[in-house]
Amino acid sequence: MMTFDKRKKNVETHMKHIHRKRAKAVAVSSGVISLVLVMAVLVGLLFVPYDNTPPSVEQYSGSEYYSLIQKLNTATFTPPRYRNPYEKLTSGLLQVNFLPKGEAMNGMDGMTIEPAVTEPQAVPGGTPGEYVEVTDNQVAGVIEADLFKRSGQYLYYLRDCQLHVYSIAQEDSKQISLYSIGREKDYADGDITVPWGFVNQMEMYLSQDGKTVTIVLERFSKEEGTATALINLDVTDPENIVETNRIYLSGAYLSSRLVDGTVLLMSKHRIDPNALNYEDPTTFVPWVSDDGEKTYVACDKIQSPDHLSELTYTVVCAVNASDLTVQDTAAFLSYSEDVYVSNENIYATRNVNVRGEYGGSRATTEISCLRYAGEKMEFLGSVTVDGSIKDQYSMDEYQGILRVVTSINETKTTLNGELVSARIERNASLYCISLEDFSVIASVERFAPSGERAESVRFDGEKAYVCTAEVITLTDPVYFFDLSDLENITYTDTGTIDGYSSSLINFGEGYLLGIGYGDQRQLKIEVYAQGEGNVVSVCSLELNAYFSEVYKSYYIDRENNLVGLAVYHEIGYKPEYLLLHFDGYSLNVVGTARWDGDASCVRATVIDGWLYVLSRVFDVEQVW
Repeated sequence: MMTFDKRKKNVETHMKHIHRKRAKAVAVSSGVISLVLVMAVLVGLLFVPYDNTPPSVEQYSGSEYYSLIQKLNTATFTPPRYRNPYEKLTSGLLQVNFLPKGEAMNGMDGMTIEPAVTEPQAVPGGTPGEYVEVTDNQVAGVIEADLFKRSGQYLYYLRDCQLHVYSIAQEDSKQISLYSIGREKDYADGDITVPWGFVNQMEMYLSQDGKTVTIVLERFSKEEGTATALINLDVTDPENIVETNRIYLSGAYLSSRLVDGTVLLMSKHRIDPNALNYEDPTTFVPWVSDDGEKTYVACDKIQSPDHLSELTYTVVCAVNASDLTVQDTAAFLSYSEDVYVSNENIYATRNVNVRGEYGGSRATTEISCLRYAGEKMEFLGSVTVDGSIKDQYSMDEYQGILRVVTSINETKTTLNGELVSARIERNASLYCISLEDFSVIASVERFAPSGERAESVRFDGEKAYVCTAEVITLTDPVYFFDLSDLENITYTDTGTIDGYSSSLINFGEGYLLGIGYGDQRQLKIEVYAQGEGNVVSVCSLELNAYFSEVYKSYYIDRENNLVGLAVYHEIGYKPEYLLLHFDGYSLNVVGTARWDGDASCVRATVIDGWLYVLSRVFDVEQVW
């Protein structure tokens, strides 16, 4: 029988065991509760949504550019890729790629924009000292800048940041002056010396009295980046050229025109999102500078869409050509493609890709119009059309109507189970737009064979000519459009012709000239006759030679049926300038000359039966 002490000890041991079990249970229960609480907190944190709203910019509400700042703030804000941390953690676990790989989706985001053609203007005569037109301007009375200008006595040619002046004296012609457009200084970048002051993109104008050359070029500096310079040179005495004025417009040189003594200077101004400082307008507003003082484009003179597709301006500055005083400025934000200038308006374009289902896309172009002909520049309106506009020559203003030819580029996708198939559709369309309300009042959509695009366009009053081609197959038709009745637009074509024309040119007296490629990518120059509602090929000349597609490098003389261009023969590797004459039946070589350098920079003219060719070498040859 147990003693009292032993029973007491057993009871105490039992009670201790019970207490230990209860304590352990309490501890486990507390741990479970704590774990549940921690898990709840973690789960809550994983599903807390990320903030996808741009930061506030209300502190800049007093700025003149507040509305612009708001757009830029939205455009430069990058929203979170995922809705919450959980989605971010699990994003790679169940990822399925539905888009096909390979060449089927190439070109989804639009077409390559390539250079093309121009509109004609008769070349006036001139007396010694006065301006003589040598540039084949797109619009009569709207003069385009070029590397080459002339007066009755001298030829002016830009090359390698230098203005070369030559006398017009037939076989006795010679260079009489060389003026260097001074660079401020150079800086070394490793083993490469980079121009600090200017980059080598230059064009010029010559005043009507032949006494002032206006140079347009780009300036680069570390402090301000790229700007476009406008410089006046007094060439009254070509052997003693003196600079008189200069101004700067922010951005890279885009284009320019000279109309009634006013230079319309246009640049591409890019905003660096990493350098944005809304307290400093220099970081996001275009400017023009005279003697170091910057004047910013006013906010109400900046046209921009509701949603910015890119941070690039097309900047327009109207400048008095004689003394370079600024008359007005304006800018298109998010527009950075080609510009077309009529006698009264400037049209800027921007590409917008419209997304479809399953990754498909359709290229569209928005065109915005700025009237420059009044006392102050003002925006008139905008319109969007399907397709991409190749260049300025695909647009034309005629009697209150803007006519446009576009290349259609659409990627269509369809879903079959979990696989997406895609096909690319290409074609060409023509649109007629009323300038009263910027509505499309007539169109001919997808008029070309499937797979072709517009390679060159020329408008001529109530007529239009379009060369379409599928570059891979190197065949094309040339289309003739009768636009005299917009309610009943008719058109016909030449049928399939080998090669295609990268430039179409009105050659006078009912003829159309095409410069481009043959079926083996060799040079092909073709003459078409404009008949009653159709276009017929008359003759062609083909050479195994390289050539430039830059339209301003061609010499066009409609009065004498002459065309000239620099070629580089594949056989013999010989550069040669060819002057061709069309006699009504065939194209014949009537003169040749030497050239050197870049074919796109070669310029030429014929004066009193002598051919003057300007390049890295200056050559003069008698042709009749």
